[in-house]
Amino acid sequence: MNKYKNKNDKTEKNIMNTTLTLMQSYEFSNITMNQIAENAKLNRVTLYRHFDDKWDILERIEKDFFQAAEAPHQKMIEQLKNASEDYQDARSVLAEFLEIFANNLDILEVLMNDNGDSRFTSKLLNFLLKREKLSHPVLGINDLGVNQEMLSYYEISGLVGIIKFWTKHRQYKAKDMADFFFAVRTNEVKGIKQLK
Repeated sequence: MNKYKNKNDKTEKNIMNTTLTLMQSYEFSNITMNQIAENAKLNRVTLYRHFDDKWDILERIEKDFFQAAEAPHQKMIEQLKNASEDYQDARSVLAEFLEIFANNLDILEVLMNDNGDSRFTSKLLNFLLKREKLSHPVLGINDLGVNQEMLSYYEISGLVGIIKFWTKHRQYKAKDMADFFFAVRTNEVKGIKQLK
């Protein structure tokens, strides 16, 4: 049974990687299941045994990414609970969480480019907004006296922009991105406090 599952997993990974490779050159809407099967060196029957259509493949790629980001975010929340109020602690915890993005920049670049899923950036925004809401009590954001939802949309939109930038500028590390995000965020919080 394990051998069969491993073969299935390997075939599905091949199909997903082939789809991502095709998306580097073609708009997703123009990619066909025949192209995917041919480039994956599979027959169509095998392809359809694993996925209903190309949208099913894309959905699985995205789902796998979001699932992979769940555990690092949960770990980040636990680390923040144990971190001091020190800016450096929170920044290093965010840098560790951002490693999941660093490890998936190839996938993110394809999904966020013009050939990718036009809905993915919105899905990423919503995914991160939900995580941000879980982080608020730990980060003390509830105590700022501002519209938390508005602040979240502002900050997470910025983070999504940073991730998009990162896909094009790979020389930066997760620590660099966390440093930038926290430098901007610290000034935002100072500005918000001055509005009172």
